Amino acid sequence: SVLEAQWSPGVASAAGWSAALAGRALPEVDSFAGWERVGPLWPLLLVAVVVVILAGRGAGEGGGAAWRAGLLLLMTLGLQVGAWLAFTHLQARFLLPIAVPMALLVGVAVTVGSPGWRVVAGGLVAVQAVAAGLLLLPEAGLFLGPNGPANVPAAQLPAAAIGDIAGRQINLDAFIPEQFHPDPQHPRPVLLVGSSTALLLANPVVYATVFDENPLGDALRSGGPAGAVAWMQKAGIRWVWVDTQEIERLRDSYGFDAAIGKGIVGQLESAGCRPIPIDLPPNVTLLAVPAG
Repeated sequence: SVLEAQWSPGVASAAGWSAALAGRALPEVDSFAGWERVGPLWPLLLVAVVVVILAGRGAGEGGGAAWRAGLLLLMTLGLQVGAWLAFTHLQARFLLPIAVPMALLVGVAVTVGSPGWRVVAGGLVAVQAVAAGLLLLPEAGLFLGPNGPANVPAAQLPAAAIGDIAGRQINLDAFIPEQFHPDPQHPRPVLLVGSSTALLLANPVVYATVFDENPLGDALRSGGPAGAVAWMQKAGIRWVWVDTQEIERLRDSYGFDAAIGKGIVGQLESAGCRPIPIDLPPNVTLLAVPAG
């Protein structure tokens, strides 16, 4: 998370640093360009390590080999960052492979060349480690603080645990009002539309990733909303979890089934599905499928 600002405090990013220096409010993460997401300490460390390797290339044991290895690692790193910027939607996890050439570059800098340059490189790594720890301190509360999943009241779990992979599994039937005939002892199957966080739910889950054929999309194309409801009834699906924000995020990145649009909730309601009034994020709707 120190690599970019999606999960880190905003000031950890290049955009956050420039805003803080200029006295402006921190920008929204979603507005960051690719380079703005990268925490500035990482490229600074990279430049410093390269300088150390170049300065020590003719000094001490292994200096020449270190220079050649450093050049190859730098080229590898450049290709990886270029691929991240050009072919992904800039999530930090897609940048993780750069850890390999970065670690090797740091290793070269602290183990070859003259003793003086090795001390300089080791000092730079120590500064980076301390800075990374300070930047990560505020994140401890995400999992260990008062708002962490272990301390969230059970009644708030449906809303609180969405997207939180450390959350307890949720039995949706335990939160659904009686008029919808839930069965907490035998959780009913749920269809996830947009979301793919099946691990959060104790209910049996039906869903399709963006890389699979989407059976809901197929049903909508062949039979419209009524056909989609008929397919869900036949499949034994009782609940439908629709995350419109995730649908649009995926549509703008990997792509999403064109038959499932922003109006999917209204389409399913027109075919008899009923919205369930429980506490959920504003972008999420839970629907009850009518009995077949």
